[in-house]
Amino acid sequence: MVCNPGKTIGMAVGIEGEGVPEEVKDIVKDVIQEINKKFERRPRGTFEQMKDFAERYVDPGKGFGPGDVVMWKPGMKNVAVPDYGEPCAVLEVSEGSRSACEDSTSCHYDEPCDLRLGVMVDTDRIQGFWYDIKRFQPYAADTTRDEHEAAPTA
Repeated sequence: MVCNPGKTIGMAVGIEGEGVPEEVKDIVKDVIQEINKKFERRPRGTFEQMKDFAERYVDPGKGFGPGDVVMWKPGMKNVAVPDYGEPCAVLEVSEGSRSACEDSTSCHYDEPCDLRLGVMVDTDRIQGFWYDIKRFQPYAADTTRDEHEAAPTA
């Protein structure tokens, strides 16, 4: 939200700027400009970061089949499990499945759910969950969790 200095001055002193000393107008104007700077929207990422993310996301990751071992692509984790760098077994691939989330404000609304993975939820129990296949890559044992959690940089 950006304030209009002229209108705000009048509102602050209860008049529409008539009879307000120029010094007061200047002070209020400076204060409002400082406030506007703090609330100014800044990009959260660079063009290069977004381009890298988009390229990784659209890489379909196809070719996975039951028995393959996969893990999150860097920066693609959008749910609690599995953790970055954690190996997951591909249980099933199903074209065209979508999230059952009906809340259109949710990040999971209409998300593809075409990859069913077996994820270790306890030391002796595997649970199957559906994910978007484009968020996964073949498992690489030498990749650390920190490498994936760090935001990709260009």
